[in-house]
Order: sequence, then C-alpha cells, then structure tokens
Amino acid sequence: MVSLFKEIGAPKRLNVLVEGESLLNDGTAIVLFRLLLMAAIAPTMDPDIVSHGILQFLQVVLGGVVAGLVVALILSAILRITNESSASQIGLTVAGAYLSFIWADHYLHVSGVISTMVVGLYLGSRARIELSKGSLHGMHFIWEFLALSANTIVFFAVGVTYDPSIIFNSIMILPAAVGIIYFARAFSIFGLVPLMNLTKLGQPVSTAYQAVLVWGGLRGGLALGLVLILPHDFPHKQLFLAIATALVAATLFVNALTIRRVLIWFGLDQLDPMEEAFYGRALRVIQNRVFGHLEEASQSGVISKIQLDRQRETFLKVLPPETHDLQKRIGFAVNSLLLKERHHYDEALSDGVLSKNAYSKLIHSVQSRLLLFQNEGLDGLKKKGLDPSVRFHRSTFFERFLSAKMRLKRLSVDLEILLHMRMALIEIKEEPLSDLISQWNEVLTSQIERFHRLFPNQSSAAQAHFIACAAKATSESYIKELNEFGIISGSIQSRAIATIHTAGRLAEEEAHHLLRPKIEFLLRRVPIFRTLPSNLLSDLAKRARRLAVSEGQEVVKAGDPGHTLYVVVAGMFEVVFPTQGTTLKPKLFTGDFFGEMSLLLKQPRSATVISITPSELIEIDEETLNSVMKELPEFRSQMEAVLQERKASGQ
Repeated sequence: MVSLFKEIGAPKRLNVLVEGESLLNDGTAIVLFRLLLMAAIAPTMDPDIVSHGILQFLQVVLGGVVAGLVVALILSAILRITNESSASQIGLTVAGAYLSFIWADHYLHVSGVISTMVVGLYLGSRARIELSKGSLHGMHFIWEFLALSANTIVFFAVGVTYDPSIIFNSIMILPAAVGIIYFARAFSIFGLVPLMNLTKLGQPVSTAYQAVLVWGGLRGGLALGLVLILPHDFPHKQLFLAIATALVAATLFVNALTIRRVLIWFGLDQLDPMEEAFYGRALRVIQNRVFGHLEEASQSGVISKIQLDRQRETFLKVLPPETHDLQKRIGFAVNSLLLKERHHYDEALSDGVLSKNAYSKLIHSVQSRLLLFQNEGLDGLKKKGLDPSVRFHRSTFFERFLSAKMRLKRLSVDLEILLHMRMALIEIKEEPLSDLISQWNEVLTSQIERFHRLFPNQSSAAQAHFIACAAKATSESYIKELNEFGIISGSIQSRAIATIHTAGRLAEEEAHHLLRPKIEFLLRRVPIFRTLPSNLLSDLAKRARRLAVSEGQEVVKAGDPGHTLYVVVAGMFEVVFPTQGTTLKPKLFTGDFFGEMSLLLKQPRSATVISITPSELIEIDEETLNSVMKELPEFRSQMEAVLQERKASGQ
C-alpha cells in the first residue's frame, strides 16, 4: 500500500502517517497476540489474569524499547569501525535486526519486534552519519529484497499448511468477520485521532487523511504469520487462518484497487498551490539546463539547430504555464538553496571531508532555516540570519581537564562548521536570493574573524588540523574513485592509501604541536632554517629575542628598511599591502613568519604588519643570523638557494 501511495503521488505526510502507524500496529499486535494466547490457554479467567496481562504488556513493550536501544548503540559503535567495507556494514544491519529480536524475545522475554523496530528507527535516523556511501546505496535494495522474501515465505507457508475445505465451510462467517475488522479499523481511527488532535501536540490529522488511514492501512501479512505459529492443537486454528486469508484477499482486491479513487475523491492526488508552483519551476529549470547543453552542441555544428528548436517546443508544450507570482518563485529559490546546501554537506560527509559532529550541526542549521522560512518567510531569514546553533566552544573550568588533542578537536569542529557553510554558499547560485546569500556570507566572514580573535593562539592549530583532515579524506576518496574506474589496481590503491594515512598522521601531529609550540619547532617551519643542524637551531632559539606585542601595534611598516625577521609564537597579525589597500588583508597565525626577504636581500619592507590581538613574536636580527652563518659557512649557500626558489615561485 505504501508503494502504491508513492506511485500515485500522495502527500509525503500521508505516507509517513501510514508507514508509522503500520509499524506501530505491527509491534503492538505481536505483543497483544502473545498475551491473548496466554489468556486463551489459561484454565480460568479472573481479574488477576487481566491485571497481570496489563503489567506484562507494559513490561514487554518498554523492555523491547530498552533492548532495542542497547543493541542500536552497540551496532552504531561497530558500524563506525567498519566504514571501509560497505558489505560489512550492510551485513551488520541485517544481523543486528535479527539478533536484537532473538536477544529480546528469547533471552529477555520482552518484545523482539519492538526491539527490532527501535534499532531500525535509530539507525534510520543516523544512516547518513553511521553508514558509508556504498552502504547507503545498497541498503535500500537489500532490505526491499528481504521484505519481499519474508512475504513470499509467509504466503508459501500458508499455501502448504492451509486446508482449502475450511474456507468453504466458513464461507458464511467470513464476510461478517472481515466486516467487523473494517468496523474496528474505522472506529480506532475516527475515534482516537480526533482526540489526539485536541491535544495539539502536533499538526492535526484531517478527516481526509483519517479516511485514507482507514482504507489504506489494512493488511493481513502479519496476521497470517501469527496464525501460522499457533500450536497445531490450538482450537479453530484453521478458522483463524481462513479469516486472515480473507482479510489479505480483501486488502489486495478491494482496498488496493480502490485506494486511488479514494485519494482522488478527497483531492489528495493534487498538489497545493505552492507545490504546483514548485512543480512547474522545477520542470523549467531542468529543461533550461538540458537544452542549454544541447544548444552548445548545436552551435558547434554537432546537431541540427532546427531539430533542437522543434524538440524544445515539443517539450515546452506539456509544461505548465510559468508562474509570475514572486512569492512562489522566492519559495522555490529558498528551498532550492537550502537543499543544495544540504547536498553539499551530504557529499562532504560521504567523502570523509566533513566530520560527523560538524555535519549534525550543519544539518540542524539547514532545517532550522527552512522552518524559519516556512513560519516567517524571507523577511524572517533576512532578519534572524543563520541558525544560532553555530556557536564556539569557549574556554570553561572543565576545559582544563581536557587533553590538548580533545580541545583541538572541539575547536576544529567549530571551524569546520563555518568553513563548510561558507564553501557551500559560495558554490550556490540562486539569482533571486543573491542579497540573502551575500548577507549570510558576510555573517560567516565576521564569525570566522571572531573565531580567530577568540582563539588566536589555537586558531593556527585548528586550521592545520582542518586542512590535514580534509586533505587526507579528499586524497583517499580520489584514490578509491581511480580504483573504481579501473585506472589503478587494488594493490596500488592499498599502497597509496597507506601513504596518505602516513602523511595525514604527520600533518595532524604538526597541528597538535602548534597548540603548545616550542621555539625550535617554530623556527624549523621557516624555510631558510629548515636544513640547520639541531644544535645550531637550538642555539639560534636561545639567541632569538621574544617580543610581546600589544593589540593594534605596527610591527613593520611598508617602505621601512628591514633588518629582522619575525616568527609568530602566539596571537594574530594582519598584513596590509600598500598597492591593495583594504581589499586584501591576509592573516598570520602561530607558526607563520615574515620579514625574511627584506632581511636577506636588504630590501625595504613590502607590507605593513599589524597585531590585531595581544601577541608574541620571535625576533631574529641580522647580527644573530650572521653569527649562525659564521659557524656554518655552507648555510649561506643553502639560504641563497631557498631565496632563489621563493623568488622564482613568487613568494
């Protein structure tokens, strides 16, 4: 029935209601079946049995929920360490579903179906985070196949065990039994849903939706399966089997064949005005894109321009008229913008470039802005801007007990959120929303600036950590694509990935060193000191002078003579080039250096460097540098080679 709803094009919310209600019904039906079976075989029926049954029902249901959560959490942890193998992850979801049922039902004596349902809901809500791209692609097909197989087995078992003579003997009571089931179904929906609507805990369910729930929610596959597991000597088992079979037949030949007419009668096959506008706009965007590519081919003479124009006219004839309603066009553009932004995050997560923590927060931001637009329109988006969930981890008392690695990871997630959101918005082009996108980009730029100002000493390490993780993940993704396309062999892939992991590990270690950098480590990052022996580098670090710089202080000024070079130990600096004014202001962080070209080539300073936070520098003057060259004469030739290389590359 659910697949039929999708084929007809029923509203998405109606699909969710039917699927959710069917899932809940299946779980509770199995629990009630077990309790009623126990009551049926009990020698007597007294109040104690009823109260005991109610308590057992609650115990079985709640116990199933707890058991399912435990299995889901364990399975989630295992899925994280198997993200390299799609087959393993798919197999784990299948094994987890069955093991959760067996563990709950046979060992804990609670509801195995409820337990399995909880596992499915938990993993379904976190599928994109827990599963690899290959697993997500294959998961739908494997579970569709398993569902089909389960239904086939049930109906085959009915055919093997069913006695056809029973249906003829029960022909007089079957219509009444099925009618009672239909009445009970209608009573449960029309009697309970209006009461739920009064609570206002969610969006009300309309009368039309209720009618479709009554007519579209009847199924008999589960009933057949439950009847089959009744003991062989259970009284009237064949009669129950006949009733379940009649219900299945009614669902297939009455409900399924008439549900389309029911949807049409209630007008649920029609799009609302906003969806109608989206429908037309989407088709026109697709057609413009498709025929735009073909237009390029026609201009180069590959295909006939006349045939292209004729075919374009044929396609345009069936398209709905283009709406000139500005509100609807803006609605389509906003939804398109936010969905494209989400797609960027989905792709980044599947490629391993985006961490799961950052992904969760970014998706929350997209959903919050979509809800804000639905409630307050474009003015609400412009007024309230980006979602407030994008926050920074400020230093707290508890931060003191975190390891340096953990603090760096938390800061890196904050930086990830800002950078990926900025990259996503830069890529998206929605002409009606250019002002909104520009506004959001300005907000992100100021937030990135704020991040650097709040954490000047850790910002360099967070950036290095972000770059290391992104480079590692992107490189690994490209290597796997080359293998999938058959360009490189599996042996080359495994060796290349091992090399990438080694490089990534070294890059992450360097990022960690930047949190609490030693002077020797910072000097080693300066190209002209890279080849110095450790003893001379250590001696240079002792001779170097440490400078405290106040906020707003000019360290060097463009045009002044340069006799020193500087290495940033802490804080943040801004570089202003005279020819570019305020249009380009690169930032310098911990580990960056400046002034070496003026010192070594005896040239004036090419830019002004200003401290924008309280900072600390290492200063190495000409006298100190000459003393090093005196102790190591070949250092001068090495230094000149580095200078020539940097001049040739334009650095």
